[in-house]
Amino acid sequence: MNHTFIYALHDPRNWEIRYVGKADDPHRRLRAHALDRNRLGIRSLIEQLKVLGLSLQLSILQRCDKSTWQFWEKFWIQTARNSGAKLLNIMPGGNQPFLTQEDYMRIGLIQRGRKHSPEHIAKSSAIAMKGKHHSPETRAMMSVSRKGRKLSCPRSLEFRAKISAASKGRRHTFEARAKMSAAHKGIVHSREAIEKVAAALRGKPLTPERRAKISAAHKGKILTSEHREKIRLGSIGKVHCISAEGHAAIIAANKARAKKGKDDYSGHLF
Repeated sequence: MNHTFIYALHDPRNWEIRYVGKADDPHRRLRAHALDRNRLGIRSLIEQLKVLGLSLQLSILQRCDKSTWQFWEKFWIQTARNSGAKLLNIMPGGNQPFLTQEDYMRIGLIQRGRKHSPEHIAKSSAIAMKGKHHSPETRAMMSVSRKGRKLSCPRSLEFRAKISAASKGRRHTFEARAKMSAAHKGIVHSREAIEKVAAALRGKPLTPERRAKISAAHKGKILTSEHREKIRLGSIGKVHCISAEGHAAIIAANKARAKKGKDDYSGHLF
């Protein structure tokens, strides 16, 4: 068979085209979309429709030769987008492996300002995310694919400020904290990672509120003998790079602490 098909997937509620693809057997490909973990958008839409008792509808846009399907897939994707269709396609078609800067800008303009209803957010959360866990193999693949990757469109200061404002005051549950703690135990960071964290924190002053919180969190905490031994072994041979001002501040703090202890002791005598 020297021909293949360019097909479209429609939302049955309004017959809007939501995806354009290529397949030798489009109906078989439609059944495979529900299990395709690489296209979470389509799978999520299928699950949402299933709750309503509906299913995606398929139509054949064109039958074409296998030597020209890349051109026709790109053509139909662009045609659908030009008509205002909110496609779930990420790539421009034709198995193009990478998005160009123009593609990223176009996707950003399409997504910017789009707001989902509370009902849509609740359904997406319940269907797509809750109770689902990635396998260790999937997590490893995600980790490898993200290492060293930089955003082609860096986040603006306004966007970072919004993320910061949304995160302030948010508290994790005790269960979430326990899971995070268990996930990080035993992880040994590389020297490069430690240096990056140190460079990012170096010279960053802590606010009085932040210092007060840290102090309150440590008050009354008793370290185990194993923990103390680890700290001692980790400090052996370590040379701290402290400035002259830092040395002076440490000496002044120790003198004030010694004086306070002496005054408290004197007060008990009388």
